[in-house]
Parts: sequence; structure tokens; C-alpha cells
Amino acid sequence: MAVEWDRVGQPDSPTLRSLLSGEPHAVRGSIAAFALTLAGRHLELGPVRIYHPHVTVDEEDGRRALAALEAGRGEGCEATVRPVGGECFRHLLRDAAPGSGWTPVPLELPGVTEPR
Repeated sequence: MAVEWDRVGQPDSPTLRSLLSGEPHAVRGSIAAFALTLAGRHLELGPVRIYHPHVTVDEEDGRRALAALEAGRGEGCEATVRPVGGECFRHLLRDAAPGSGWTPVPLELPGVTEPR
């Protein structure tokens, strides 16, 4: 997932610099129109919320973005964030978000490796 600073509303902050320096952070956001292909079928799911409790920025992207911030050219700079340990981002239909939190449920599909 790519993060663009001016889209998050914070062109620079200690938290952003910490993330760009490689420290794991939680991230959340939303996608207006999410789709996926499952078993050869294209599924339009609509708006979703995304979340992961431990993501890091790709090392090269982090160095480049920190240099851009130091030079005062951070606006529009992008960096890729990935969940730690090869896990997947968690997606939840925006209008189906429970008030008490999320409970992951296995897909249990033959031939499909469960996401971590």
C-alpha cells in the first residue's frame, strides 16, 4: 500500500518520520471501491476499511522520503508500507464494521492458502 503524505493531512510529523525510519506502526485507511478476483470471478465489494497493527515502510522508500522531507520537498512523496512478517492487510466492508472490533474468520476454501 502506498502512502502519500499530503493525502493523510500531515506533510511532516515525528510519527511520520518514525514510520519512515523503519519503526513498525499501526495503519488504517479506506478505499472507495475495492474489488478482488476469487476463483476466477471478479467481485466488486465497494468501500472498505483497511487496517494492520504492525507495518513498516520499504527501506529504500523510507530513505528517499526522509531525504525529501529534510530538503523541504516532501509534498506528494510516496512510500510503500507492508505488514510485518508477510501478513496481509485486514479489509472490512465499510458499512459492516462492528462496534466491538474485528474477528478474523478462516476462508476454508479448498486449494487456497489462508492469509496470515
